[in-house]
Amino acid sequence: MKRILFTAVLLVLFSNVAFSQLQLKISTDKPVYNYGEKITITATVTNVSDTTFSIMMGSYESCQAEFYLNDYFSGLWTACLETSELLTFQPNESRIYEWVIDPKIFGLPNKDGIQKLKGTFAGGMSNPVSLVDSTEFTAPLFLGGQMNIAYLINDSSKITLIRDSLSAEVLNSSNLNGTIQETWQILGVPIDSVYNKYKNDNRFHTVELKREINYSQIVTEVTSGNIPEKFALSQNYPNPFNPATTIKYSLPANFGDSDIHRNDSRIIKLKIYDVLGREIRTLVNKKQSPGNYQVQFDASGLPSGVYIYRLEAGNFNQSKKMILLR
Repeated sequence: MKRILFTAVLLVLFSNVAFSQLQLKISTDKPVYNYGEKITITATVTNVSDTTFSIMMGSYESCQAEFYLNDYFSGLWTACLETSELLTFQPNESRIYEWVIDPKIFGLPNKDGIQKLKGTFAGGMSNPVSLVDSTEFTAPLFLGGQMNIAYLINDSSKITLIRDSLSAEVLNSSNLNGTIQETWQILGVPIDSVYNKYKNDNRFHTVELKREINYSQIVTEVTSGNIPEKFALSQNYPNPFNPATTIKYSLPANFGDSDIHRNDSRIIKLKIYDVLGREIRTLVNKKQSPGNYQVQFDASGLPSGVYIYRLEAGNFNQSKKMILLR
């Protein structure tokens, strides 16, 4: 017992000392948002010391960076990263986590006016000390959101009455052994009030808010001397995957220099295609500086098969195959 207690104390002391090298900043892309405008949340973890710092992050103990938006906690709505990962921070190097909140899907913000945002980094049993930062922004209450619902086919007429009363749009529907599963788009009323009204209604098999969230991207912001020397597009990992995988790529120091007079000289495009060449999804379409990047691709809702991901960066173009295996 004494040995266990001693180990726990050492872990806390180590975490305090180790994390003193890191600094967390939570922010949004704008201080004020219009109704229904997408909100980009960023957590930036920076090594503020002059020495290199490494830490092993577990795949189940922590999702690394997380955030609270009022009473919404991202850690309750997303799976952790697929594998344990050794994070190494060079002096003055940052690891940037990004999420995008689409009010039409999330039904957030679910209150009007000042929104409280808190970010955390690490946590978990092997990292008992977390970095914390908080900020505020202004946004209006969004009326609407999406719900995943399920009901028995025998109750279809009852559910239709409810759906019509909400003027809900059915975005997708499937029938599995007599159980209907649908995603409803609701507008004009707070989605939380709809959820609270029907979550225990025995006419439904399940009622769930559609608030799952993953990182839209994770970026390593490099310092001079650690900037990649050439373009690189890595093989996705894991591969095969189900349903999410990570794609990494690098942009060199001289990226865009030859086309410096073009407005789009540093616009990066990372897109997913099926084997017939049809565009499935755009993961990245914006300007990016030289550095190392990684983006998660969530293939939920897509059928098993071979897919192509393609990176376009100035004159650099490269494609690789990946396999979705359910």
